[in-house]
Formats: sequence, structure tokens, C-alpha cells
Amino acid sequence: RAERAVLSVRQKRKLGLHNDVMRQQEGVDYADFVPLHELWVQYALDLFGEELERGQPFDAKLLKVDLSGAELSVVRSSCPNYVGIKGIVVQETMNTFVLIGQDQPNRYRQLPKAKCVFMLELKGEKHTHQVQIFGRHFCQRSAERSVRKYKSRATIEL
Repeated sequence: RAERAVLSVRQKRKLGLHNDVMRQQEGVDYADFVPLHELWVQYALDLFGEELERGQPFDAKLLKVDLSGAELSVVRSSCPNYVGIKGIVVQETMNTFVLIGQDQPNRYRQLPKAKCVFMLELKGEKHTHQVQIFGRHFCQRSAERSVRKYKSRATIEL
């Protein structure tokens, strides 16, 4: 059996073949993702509209939502360097969120979900909701998360 030559990750990056959102989106800044965020806000208002107007919780529905385009900020993290980072979700993988921030418009930040607690703010006509998202509950691809059934948990660890 003939063995095939496999490139290492370092070699792929050097050749520009690595599937990395930071390399694919060179020259794109925060302003390019603002329309995506506005589209996501419209999507969220359509999905959570009734709960927002009544002031009811919508956490169960939130687990099934695709967060690409949402504006998240890191509230708590086991790594203190992540706290305070805020931006629009550009890409969501199984274990990470890739955010682009307004403070440094051309810089992408890849944040681990399991190590962080995120804050999502949704504004309705009457009420504004701030929801904490525990990243370890979102450690799945969004397509798998949308069809899974969840059980409530009594304790949440970071």
C-alpha cells in the first residue's frame, strides 16, 4: 500500500491552504458585518417577539438559535484576558466563536465557548433583555443544537 504525503498544519498555513476565517477574510472590517447584525436582530425579534413584549424568559428557544450575526460580549471567563471583549459573531464552530470587534475593526478574535460566559442583549419595543449565555452549553455545532432536546441543569460551572 502506498502512503500518501500529508501536509502539516504549519505547511498548510505557509501555503495559504489552511481553512482559517482570519486568512479568508483579509481586508474585511467591522462595518462590513453591521448589515449581518441588523439582519440577525430582525431574525431574533421575529423569533422572540412575543416573549420580549410580555417580559417572559426565552432561554429554551435561545439554545436553538443560530448566533452568527449576534453581538456578544464576554462577561466572565477563566482567562481574564477575554473579559470585556465585545463584537459580532462572524463564525460559530463547535467549540469557538469568532468575533470581530468595533474597537479594533480589522481584528478577529477566536474565543473558546467552554471557558466563557457571554452576554447577549435583545431590545424589544417595551422591554430590553440581557441574557447570559454559558458557553459550555453551546459546545455543539448550531445545526446539531437546533434539533437536540435539553434537560434543565441545577448548577452551572464555568
